[in-house]
Amino acid sequence: MTYEAFGQLSFSQLPGAYDRSVADPFQILLQSPDIQLMYLIELKPYDPAKMSSFADYGPYGTNSFCDSGFTFSGGVSNVFLSDRGFITEPSDAPANQYFSARVENSFQMDISILTGTSFGDQGQPSYGSITIQNGDGELDALQSYYWEGRPITIKTGSLDFRYGQFATILQGQCNSIDVTDDQIIISITDNSLRLDQNLDVNLYKGTGGLEGSSDLNGKPKPLTFGEVYNIEPVLVNAATLVYQVHDGSILSVDAVRDRGVALTLSGDVSDITASAPPPGGYYTQLSAGLIRLGSTPGGVITADVHGDNAGGYVNTVGDIAQRIVKTRLGYRSLSSSEIDGGTFNTLSVEVGPCGAFLPETVSGRVVLDSLIRPALGFWTFSRQGVMIAGIIDAPGTPIFTIGPDMIDDQGVELVANIPTAEIIKVGYRPSWTVQTPTDIASGATDAIKTFVTEDYRYLSSKDLSARAQNAQLVEQVVQTTLALQADAERLLTRMKRVYGQPRKLYRLTVYGLYFRLFVGNTVNLTYPRHGLDAGKNMLVTRVADDAETNSTILELWG
Repeated sequence: MTYEAFGQLSFSQLPGAYDRSVADPFQILLQSPDIQLMYLIELKPYDPAKMSSFADYGPYGTNSFCDSGFTFSGGVSNVFLSDRGFITEPSDAPANQYFSARVENSFQMDISILTGTSFGDQGQPSYGSITIQNGDGELDALQSYYWEGRPITIKTGSLDFRYGQFATILQGQCNSIDVTDDQIIISITDNSLRLDQNLDVNLYKGTGGLEGSSDLNGKPKPLTFGEVYNIEPVLVNAATLVYQVHDGSILSVDAVRDRGVALTLSGDVSDITASAPPPGGYYTQLSAGLIRLGSTPGGVITADVHGDNAGGYVNTVGDIAQRIVKTRLGYRSLSSSEIDGGTFNTLSVEVGPCGAFLPETVSGRVVLDSLIRPALGFWTFSRQGVMIAGIIDAPGTPIFTIGPDMIDDQGVELVANIPTAEIIKVGYRPSWTVQTPTDIASGATDAIKTFVTEDYRYLSSKDLSARAQNAQLVEQVVQTTLALQADAERLLTRMKRVYGQPRKLYRLTVYGLYFRLFVGNTVNLTYPRHGLDAGKNMLVTRVADDAETNSTILELWG
């Protein structure tokens, strides 16, 4: 018997000699050369006319005294459809459920992490639409339902599968509905739609005190995550000189400056309205993200802050991203089961401490993009609706080998020859408020004068030999929120692995890899053309699955 070394296997993974698990029938099916798939579609639109009941005490005044239970209009309706027709068994959940055979073009997915020849500006995934045949008018009621943001689940399996053997290939959301006499077309998307809404923030009431003056009425309270430098806090009360850096508890305020000149911390208090600090000093109320000055400022007030610590302080890109999507998306916030925490932990380890200051209304997507993309990372949702993150690097160990027998007759298309970048630059430790020399008092230190007048610190690498490959200057520049120079140096090294040599981008259509690859995977491409005879490891940068043809379009970079 062979034993694996400690750490060789993933946590909870059994050595092969002890693994008695039952093979996944869906994975076996995908390896069949004559694969025939059936699709089940489960929709949960909101029906405003549906009568629903609640078997408990309702809101005050709903029922007579001592009565419980009440009915109300509106509720979720379950719609079950398929492309061939299917009925569940009595022991299934749902039991004895018929999936009406009305669906065409059940599933298309197109996702990419490369824009042109560069990473970092990822477009939104495309999931096409579901076409429902309705020439007989039996499903006319669907057009009166509410569809936007409603859940959709698509499962697939063999014609002889039991319900429990079908695999979920999309856990997403409906986007819109179009209706004709013959068809109902529902456009679909992944769960990233939940991040397109603005963050759930509290607004100033403009009633005075800590709710701000009338000028602040309706404006968002600021949010701060991780490590940020030279931010301009919101002036909440001009009479008492109270400022706010975060709506909630924070870890620390490390510096407060007036025109670049450091003020003196006079202590942290539980009620910042109780008394004023001495002249030239400031109080903090870390429990509410507040600062109070002891003297009228001579100019712009800025601060260095370690932000949100409600539920524990977070300062890495993966932890900040998870904190935001779990707590700041309102009723659309994600649960832990909807996030692949392991991939975000890997992102945190690779990228390091960073920060975000959000004084204005902004969407979840914009925040995550600003944190992750510049650090040469990506985030998206898996087919199963789980949020995942990844790191862009040179191709690693392949999980599949793609040979000529798997490739469509159209062959392999060379989409782009990507030249070596001559200049690679990483911006880090940003000054969130850039000040001009005239904004800075003469008493500010030289270090502060230098820091606050530049938006980023930069590390760079230059390869003069790259000019021989391309007459035009090729430059790759990222501006991150990384806090530490050491992490910026690590990112620069990784960018040199990615952009510091010539790369090629290929496009091909393959069979036999349906639902088996995703962006960020590495494959080995072997083909008798384009110098690929001996095989080359390539990063999967685009996956486009097509249910009608059981084919997959891939774009491979390497």
